[in-house]
Amino acid sequence: MLLSFVAILLITTSSKSQAAQELRQEINLASRLEKDASKIGKTTEVVDSWVMDAQKPTFLDEAIWNVEGLHLKRLSGAEGTLSIFSRGMRSTDSVLVFDGVKFRDPSDTQGSSAPMLQDILITPQDEIEIVKGSSSSVAGSTSQGALINLSRPYSQNFEIVFSEEAGSMRKFQEAITVADKNYRLDAIRLDTDRYQNTTFNGRFRLGNDSVSVEPFFYHVDSVAVLHDPTFILGGIKFNDSTNYLDKRENDLGLYGVKSELYLNDTITLYNLVALTDTDRRFTFGSFDSDGSFQGQDLTIDSYIKVNHSEILSSVIGYKYETESLNISQVGVDEERDATQISSDLYGEERIQLDNLSLLLQGRYNNQHGSKHALTYDISATYPIGRFSVASHFGTGFRNPALYERYGAFLTTFGIFDIGNSELSPEKSYTWDVGVKYSDDLNTIGVTPFISHIGNSIVLESAIYTNSEKEREAYGIESYYERFFRCGVSYRVNYTYTQGENLIDIPVHELGNSIIYTNGKFQGNVRVSYQSEKEYATFNLDTFMADKVAEEGGFLLGATASYEVNKNVEVYAKLVNLLDREYTDGGYQRHGMEAYAGVKITI
Repeated sequence: MLLSFVAILLITTSSKSQAAQELRQEINLASRLEKDASKIGKTTEVVDSWVMDAQKPTFLDEAIWNVEGLHLKRLSGAEGTLSIFSRGMRSTDSVLVFDGVKFRDPSDTQGSSAPMLQDILITPQDEIEIVKGSSSSVAGSTSQGALINLSRPYSQNFEIVFSEEAGSMRKFQEAITVADKNYRLDAIRLDTDRYQNTTFNGRFRLGNDSVSVEPFFYHVDSVAVLHDPTFILGGIKFNDSTNYLDKRENDLGLYGVKSELYLNDTITLYNLVALTDTDRRFTFGSFDSDGSFQGQDLTIDSYIKVNHSEILSSVIGYKYETESLNISQVGVDEERDATQISSDLYGEERIQLDNLSLLLQGRYNNQHGSKHALTYDISATYPIGRFSVASHFGTGFRNPALYERYGAFLTTFGIFDIGNSELSPEKSYTWDVGVKYSDDLNTIGVTPFISHIGNSIVLESAIYTNSEKEREAYGIESYYERFFRCGVSYRVNYTYTQGENLIDIPVHELGNSIIYTNGKFQGNVRVSYQSEKEYATFNLDTFMADKVAEEGGFLLGATASYEVNKNVEVYAKLVNLLDREYTDGGYQRHGMEAYAGVKITI
């Protein structure tokens, strides 16, 4: 039906400028030297503010749903945990980045970005960059799946954007953005019947032609009602149910300052000082349990960039990182504290030989008390007329987290240590090769990939250990984009994924999006499909984890907006338009949801 609709709209008529609808071609996350996406061999994607404004997403998964190679799983609704799987790898292998600054939560059991993913609120002015594949040579530990950069760019002119949205699940959201060429401030408040989130962030650009200084902060305070887990008893599978006695509280912050010193036309010095501060509390009223996980991560990262010539550029840098963890439980006198330090030496070379663009990247990591890790990345692109060929081979690592090395269960019955200080880093690699065709109206890309993780850190027999079991995935990701001359933009993506030891990963996944613009009206229709997949749930009969099949299906959504005048826009948004009943990871998802909102720009 949607393809027929697109065919009807193929009438050649005048429309708004296509250039305003194209994704921007600058990527800041894949390299410290090269920003032109056409010269970066790694697989990248940008969801720009034009798409954000058309779809009006609330959460991160609603913003990146149409990116090939990514699978998104949210347990229940706004209150549920969000997992992002890239090319068959685990969600904890994907790294969240804020305007180029990595977020890593030392209080997480795997030291990942996972506790933050479900709490990311999106504004229509945001942009998201995604770099797929192992990228530890660029971003360090944990970068084995995808790098996901939430970018909140400055405005070309002074503006204030205020928005309100209300609808299903007693949702009420309000947001305000104040931005100029040299600063941006955002405040967002979201309330539903089971979830509350208050987000503040800002950054400021100071300096002159010789030096640039950018202080920044990002803070989230959220509370969510939890769900009882799925389980099997007596051979019967029980789905989740809301438990209002249980809740999760997150207080997460990222604060720091970036600076650049331009010594001359060829040499630039960069420095980053960033502090991550996290406090996560879990209350289980059914078991009279109240526990907290607190973490801090201090990162100092410096490098020097030298542009030798148009052919050759270089980077060499050093990073120092110290992190701490505190675990406490109400009713238990003893707490558990741990710290660890790591340091990295890294480098990068950009080589331009006529049309051939090469990026060579490497990193040496030394985590005190653990084995060192050495990674490298090689990527290249070469244009052939309207076609381009790109390839990337990258290696990655994940250092043992503090909890994995020194963690324990704190209970009123005693303290049970599960940490293992002798753990060694996980190792991974990614290979892909992509072919892209692009002309004035069409873009199509196909990328086969292989992803692999070995020496995985797992919890076995009540202690963390390095497992001999490997995780490997292979597949193909593809997309097609078309800008029609009648104000219509269409994008479809397809991902095929197979492999060993894969949980929560469908074999087939498809996404379609149409955006139609006509004067003051803009509409967006979204259709997604995923095939059957398996998830793991605990079997109380055998006291082991069982795999349970979960059927796939289609989801339909739509957004429509209308400019009342140059300052006021009203919109409506429908989610799960066909009111499909389905579960994700065994957790019941909501039926059809309806929302209405207004955006005021001054």
